[in-house]
Amino acid sequence: MVRPAGGKTATGFARQIPEKDYWGLVVPDAQNHLESVNATTLDCAGEHVFASPLFEGATVDGSAVDEGRITYGGGVNRLRVVWLRSHQTQEKTSAGPLALVRVLDDYVEVYGVGAYKGEPEKSRFGLERLGGELVVTAVSDGCAGANPQGSCDTTLHVYRPVAGRLDTLAEIGLERVRHASGIEPGITGDLRFKLTSSPEFKKDGIHVIEEVAVTDEAGHTVRKAELERAFLLDRSKVNATAESLWQRLYEERVAPAKSEKAKTAPAAGTEKAPPGPPAPAAPPATPGANKIREDL
Repeated sequence: MVRPAGGKTATGFARQIPEKDYWGLVVPDAQNHLESVNATTLDCAGEHVFASPLFEGATVDGSAVDEGRITYGGGVNRLRVVWLRSHQTQEKTSAGPLALVRVLDDYVEVYGVGAYKGEPEKSRFGLERLGGELVVTAVSDGCAGANPQGSCDTTLHVYRPVAGRLDTLAEIGLERVRHASGIEPGITGDLRFKLTSSPEFKKDGIHVIEEVAVTDEAGHTVRKAELERAFLLDRSKVNATAESLWQRLYEERVAPAKSEKAKTAPAAGTEKAPPGPPAPAAPPATPGANKIREDL
């Protein structure tokens, strides 16, 4: 969608439009009547952006159209990612339309509109080149400042501009922390599982190096493994070449451990049942294009 920008600055560069005008560009009905938006409200591409499940349980923030309330992400060639934080939730997060725009000398182009939800102070946006096109990235850094004894998630969201929309292309865990016990044979006490990932955008897709480290209460490394996998482009979507290392070393092992604990837990007024067998060890490495290295 294209809208007039109202001219250029004295320096000849694209002008900086007032933030309220971004609302008129992305969601025209919200510029002057934000409090009335609902699941039937249309964005500039004719899509029901507020019908996204991300807005469930959220309430409209009437001050969202005030100057200084938009979150921006840098780009190239005057492209800019803008997050219009229209809604708030009880979990201290905001939700709102996410758009890729470009402000030129005489007009503004809107290339795609989607929805994003996260904590404003822990969200950052940008652009990456994937194959022959640009994609929008959003990082929700839930592990920034998190309690070391708690759980957290930092997630990379990748959006692809398609016919005026920003469609979700991939969601990749950059950091994840969980605590569990009874997972590693012969080790008692609390274990800390931590995933870290390093994505790289290439012509054929997103290549990711994952590492999962398991440490005991004393901080000693009990297990550490590394996996190289990719999200390869396939027309309008990406296909993962392998499941996440987190799935293998945590999800598939903690579920049997919890189930075993439930089976062996004593009923009220009865003696404690003997402990069950240890949780299964991590599955062996799988041969093929995905490289996995594990240090026990």
